[in-house]
Amino acid sequence: FKLILVITPIHALESAETVPILTLPFGPPSTIPEIQSINAPSPTVISLSWAPPSYPNGPLIGYKLRLTPIGQDSIKPLIRETPANMTSWTFGQLRSSQLYQVTVAALNADGEGPAIAWNISTPNPSN
Repeated sequence: FKLILVITPIHALESAETVPILTLPFGPPSTIPEIQSINAPSPTVISLSWAPPSYPNGPLIGYKLRLTPIGQDSIKPLIRETPANMTSWTFGQLRSSQLYQVTVAALNADGEGPAIAWNISTPNPSN
């Protein structure tokens, strides 16, 4: 980086170039992972795949997945953590005809980043 001050078309002043400074990334991931696909191929299964976040702020160590049944407050969310090289997951043994919220968040050594949320229903077994 340097400054150039143009005084006239033939006269200019230049500063010396600055020394490059590199910093290391820090903090949890800044952006959400991107959902690539999500579907309910059967009444008891939800499958999803995702891409890493654009700004992970360092090496990823994994992902945190959360599956929450909507309108079923008595059922606790199902939480799974995957390694960083795994970018797909299948939840099984689910209730048919149930609306679920699926969230995916990236993890690095500094913590958990923001999560992307998606709602999906498992189909009715008679359809």
